[in-house]
Amino acid sequence: MALLPPEYSARSVDDAVALLADPAERARLRADWFPLVADKPSLGPAWPSMAVIAHAPATPEAAGLSLEQEAARRGTDVIDATLDLLVANRLEVSAVMAVRDERSVENLARLIGHPAYTGGSDGIFISDAPHPRGWGTFARLLGTYTRDGGAFD
Repeated sequence: MALLPPEYSARSVDDAVALLADPAERARLRADWFPLVADKPSLGPAWPSMAVIAHAPATPEAAGLSLEQEAARRGTDVIDATLDLLVANRLEVSAVMAVRDERSVENLARLIGHPAYTGGSDGIFISDAPHPRGWGTFARLLGTYTRDGGAFD
């Protein structure tokens, strides 16, 4: 949902899909919304190459491709490819986002070393191209920050 305006989250799936398929709404999103996406702190101007499709059951051939690569595969621009993907999958699409501004090991070690720290991950395990945090969060915690760095015991 990071690539859609917040008001879409209040709509039913049927209403949102119908709206995304409407040429007038697509023109509005292209003119008014997508220019703002580049300014989002979690996305930025490179969002088409940073968002990798993890799950899209109606279009499994898209799994593992960035939105930029999916657009090239479809022979269209990234906005149309993204909206087409959402419509075809009735919004049942998830993506893995590359970290735009990665924190340093030292910065994270200070957080992990805090007595109130609790480990966790938002990595999703189930998909055609699972999130790397689903498989590597605690290996990194134990290796990098515990064994190698001593930030956490």
